[in-house]
Amino acid sequence: MGTVALTGAGLSSAAAQQNNLPELDVGSSIFWSTIYDGTASSFRERLIASGDDWQIFHSIYEGMEDEPLGPESLFVVYSGIDYRSCGDGALASADERKAVAGLWPLTEGASVALTTLEDPITIHVGEPTEFYLMGQTHPAHTIQIEYGDQDLNEQIVVLDELPLTVRMDWDETSWDKVMSVSGPKTATLETPTAAELGICAALLESK
Repeated sequence: MGTVALTGAGLSSAAAQQNNLPELDVGSSIFWSTIYDGTASSFRERLIASGDDWQIFHSIYEGMEDEPLGPESLFVVYSGIDYRSCGDGALASADERKAVAGLWPLTEGASVALTTLEDPITIHVGEPTEFYLMGQTHPAHTIQIEYGDQDLNEQIVVLDELPLTVRMDWDETSWDKVMSVSGPKTATLETPTAAELGICAALLESK
């Protein structure tokens, strides 16, 4: 299994091309289908900034395409696995970022505890699986997110070759699934302001 790496420009182009997926760079979008209590909808996540081991996305839901950018609609994901809101809570510590990055390559049985969250979690890498995306079946792993409250536990699926979460199972009736990924658009995105980024502004300041 090859080494997975994020770069300052997103996923490496070599890894993206090898897996028949567009290069994920600033301006790219991930398109999701979602079921919540039996009701279907869709949304997309647009990549607006990235660093060595993190990416900041803007969540854009149906009917909210013209909503202004703000911390409550932004989140950062570390190494494709650890999701955190830009609106509140805490960013991952340096030790936590190193530990999550250390889960790669994904190996069943590996785990890491994250304690800076208001509700600490433990990430467990589960069994190998596969995920069909954009005309190709990709090797992947299930990952269990364990909270103190057992009712909140969730499961995600992450691709093996790329640090990309492609499915989230919230409970028996609710899940999100990636349907497609687009490469960066030609239009240049303006760098978000510190006010728009909320606590995630600290990531850009440290680049």
